[in-house]
Amino acid sequence: MTEVVILKNEIGAMYQDVIYDYWVSCKLTNNSELLLFDPKPIDVSHYLNQNVEIGIKALFIEKKYTDKLRSFYGQLENINGKYYFKNECLEIEISKEDIISENLQLNTFDTFYFGRLDIESIEELNPRSRSALAE
Repeated sequence: MTEVVILKNEIGAMYQDVIYDYWVSCKLTNNSELLLFDPKPIDVSHYLNQNVEIGIKALFIEKKYTDKLRSFYGQLENINGKYYFKNECLEIEISKEDIISENLQLNTFDTFYFGRLDIESIEELNPRSRSALAE
């Protein structure tokens, strides 16, 4: 899970007053901004300007540079049979197929490039466990 402050929630696709997805802007603990796709749609508008923990899943990951993908420096880990990219403020679930197809090494720090990042889950933070994100 990744701790963020929800900054903005914008409607993505809508047809005949039915909302199909959202784009969510967040602030990470290192104050960088992150744009996430909400395919559920969860509608996080009631979490605006609040600290929450978000489960994030990558649509895909690559090792090679392209200007259309977002890059992060960190490492890939296998935790209880699931694969994750992790750094000091971000955790992203990655499919096993992406790890194998790209021949990515686990437990080695490097720069990785990500396609769309999807919100998988969201949880409110206990007020006592909140970081200084909102300050």
